Formats: sequence, structure tokens, C-alpha cells
Amino acid sequence: MNQPNDIPITPRHEPWLVRLLDALTHFCYVMSGLLLLMIATMYLMEVFLRYAINAPTTWSIDMISYTLCAMVSMAAPELARNNMHISITLVPEAISNPDKRRNYVRILTCLSAIVIAYVAYVTAGEVYKLFERNILTVGAFMVPKWWIAVFIPIGLLLTSAQYVRLTIYGAESVKPASNPPVSR
Repeated sequence: MNQPNDIPITPRHEPWLVRLLDALTHFCYVMSGLLLLMIATMYLMEVFLRYAINAPTTWSIDMISYTLCAMVSMAAPELARNNMHISITLVPEAISNPDKRRNYVRILTCLSAIVIAYVAYVTAGEVYKLFERNILTVGAFMVPKWWIAVFIPIGLLLTSAQYVRLTIYGAESVKPASNPPVSR
């Protein structure tokens, strides 16, 4: 009997633009993971410095909130790529014809791509205004706001592009995550 690891995987030949999109999405996802590690490190450092040495930092809470914004924005495209977002599936599941259900889902992903692209456009305009006016954050550790906000339109643009990909190629186009072999 064939086990999942014994089944040969036929290589897919995706357009270069889809491969580039997946590479950028994966890069952002890895960056998001590193930012999460940085947040956890800053929290642990702050707790240690505050309670063990009685010397808290003045900047860690501000840095954690700034980093959190970038982390969430950079993770969103991967969630869209893998269809891991929150969705209400009552209507699609009620459609019994698989072709009609697939078309309905593609229409929804197309509308989602359009809305998210518009929001990316609006936020990019706002980031540009922050850059142009050199507006700083409020707090103990002040930085230009655009340093933080620039991650929002980038994440939204890549998320929109992933929805365009799902609209054109369907959920079948997403390569499954590689699972490590199971030891017996």
C-alpha cells in the first residue's frame, strides 16, 4: 500500500509571476516569524530587566507595538495564499454543484482582491503623507510613523495579489506545505 510519502509528486510549471509572488509571500512570512521572535525576546528582556534587575527599559513597549504592526501585515499574504483566513462558508457549502461552487468562490476571491487592492492604494497614499510630513510617533521611543505604516500597504498588496492568483488559478494552484516524514 502506498504511503503519502511514496506517491511521486509531479512538478508544476507555474508562470514566473506566480513563482515570484510566492517567493515574496514566503519572504514576508519568514520576516513575520522573525518579528514574532523579536517581540517575544523584547517581552522577556523587559520582564527580566524590570523584575530581576529593577531597571526597566523606556523603549521596549513602544518597539513591541511597532513590531506587532509589521508582523501582522507581513503574515497576511501567506494566510491568504493558503486560504487560512476566517470565512463564513454557509453559502458555498450550500451549493451542491462543484462547478457552480468553484465559480462562486472565484467571484468572492475576485471581489476580495479588488477591495484589498483599493485599501492598499489608500493606505499607500497615507504612508506617503506620513513620509512627506515627517510625522513622528508619540511615546518614549519616537520614530517616523511611515517606518511602521509602510508594512501595511505592502502586506495588503501581496494579499490582494494572492487573491488574484486564487481567482485565476483556483485553490488547486497552491502547493501544499511539505510535511516532514513520519517516523515509525
